Amino acid sequence: MTSLFTGTLIHNEVDATDGERVYTRKLVAQTHAGSRVPIFDPHALSTPLVLGESYDLVHMFGVARGMHLLSDPAPEPPPARAEMLLRVFDRAPATLGFTQAQVLDAHWWIPDDLTPFMPEGAMARSWVLLQTPVGRMLASHRSLVRRLGAVPTGAPFTWTRARLDLIAINGMPYPPPQHSVQHLWPDAEALEMTDSRPLPPELIEQLRQHQEWLESDGASGQRLLLERADLRGLSLLGRQLRRSVVFKSLLNGSDLRASDLSEAGLSSSVLLETRLDEAVLERMDAAGAILRGASLVRAQADGIWLEDADLTGVNAQHARMAHAELAGAHLENSNFEDADLRGSNLESVHLSGAILTGARLQGAFLEGADGIETVRADWIIVGDEVESQRLEDSAVRLWLHEAVRRKVCIADL
Repeated sequence: MTSLFTGTLIHNEVDATDGERVYTRKLVAQTHAGSRVPIFDPHALSTPLVLGESYDLVHMFGVARGMHLLSDPAPEPPPARAEMLLRVFDRAPATLGFTQAQVLDAHWWIPDDLTPFMPEGAMARSWVLLQTPVGRMLASHRSLVRRLGAVPTGAPFTWTRARLDLIAINGMPYPPPQHSVQHLWPDAEALEMTDSRPLPPELIEQLRQHQEWLESDGASGQRLLLERADLRGLSLLGRQLRRSVVFKSLLNGSDLRASDLSEAGLSSSVLLETRLDEAVLERMDAAGAILRGASLVRAQADGIWLEDADLTGVNAQHARMAHAELAGAHLENSNFEDADLRGSNLESVHLSGAILTGARLQGAFLEGADGIETVRADWIIVGDEVESQRLEDSAVRLWLHEAVRRKVCIADL
C-alpha cells in the first residue's frame, strides 16, 4: 500500500460553517518523530476522524510565499508595515514547521492502490511528488513551474510560508459531493431546448453504462472515459456525469445545464460557449481547459480546479466557487457578480475588464493578479470566513491593489 504521510490526529477544529454544512476544518497531525504538522481541509474530509488515531493522509503543497530553488537568491521580504496588514491565507497556520522540500518525481501518477480514495480529477493528471522532513506530499506541476520556473527531479527548494491542503485519507473512500443534480431541475426535459445535434447511439450506451457504474459503486457498468472526443453541440442537459473523465475533448456549444460533473476530469478540454448554468461542478478538474464565453450562472462549483484555464468572457453570476483553484486563469471580461469566491486561489489571474461587484472574497489569495485597474466592482465582501467586511468604491480599489502585491490575502484594512 502506497503511504505518503502518517500521523496521529491531535487537533481537528471546525473553522467555518455554511448553514449546517461544515465548510472548512483545520487539523494538526503529529508524526512518529514528534513533529506537529498543520493541515487545511477545504472539503471537510476529516469530519469523521477521531482524535488520537493514526491516519495515512495525502496532502497537497498549497499556497506558498517566498518560494525559490536553493540555487536561486531568496526574494526580498515585504515591508514590516505590510506584514501588519496581512493575515495568512484563509486563517491557515503561518508555518508548517519546515521550509524545505525536494522533488522526488516531477511527473508522478496516482498509483492504483490509492485510486479508490482519491477524487477522480486527481487521476487525470500527473503530480510533483515531494520529499519533506515530515513525509511525502504532492504539488501541482503547473503551480511549481509558475513559481520556480522549472521543476527538475531532485531539485531542492525552500519557502517562508506555506499551507498544506488535505486531498485524501488513505483507506477512506472519497465522499460524494453533497449536492445532487436531481434536486436542481427535476423537470429538466421540460426546459426550453435549443438546436442540438442528436446524441450518437454509442454515447447513449456509454452514458447508460456510466449511470450503472455509479449506482452499483463500480460493481457493474463502466465509467465514462473519453479522450479527444467530439461532443460539440450535444444536449447533455441534466445528465449524470459525476466522476467521468472527458480529457482533451471538444464540447463547444454543448448544453450541460443542470448536469452533474462533480469530481469529473475535463482537463485540457475545450468548452467554448458551453452552457453550464446550475450545473454541479464541485471538485471538477478542468485545469488548462478553454471555457471562453461559457455560462456558469448559479453553478455549484466549490473546490473546482481551473488552474491556467481560459475563462475569458465567462458569465459566472451567483456561482458558488468557494476554495476554487484559479491560479493563472484568464478571467478577462468575465462576470463574477455576486459569486462566492471565498478561500479561492486567484494567484496570477488576469482580471482585465472583469466584474466583481458583490463577490465574496473572504480569504481569497490574489497575489500577482493583473488587470485590476479595469476591474468593475461597486462593492465586495472581504475579511475571513468568521469576520467579514463590506468594502465600497475607493476602498475596493485599495484592497485590490494591496492584495495583488502581497503573497498572502489581506483580511482587513
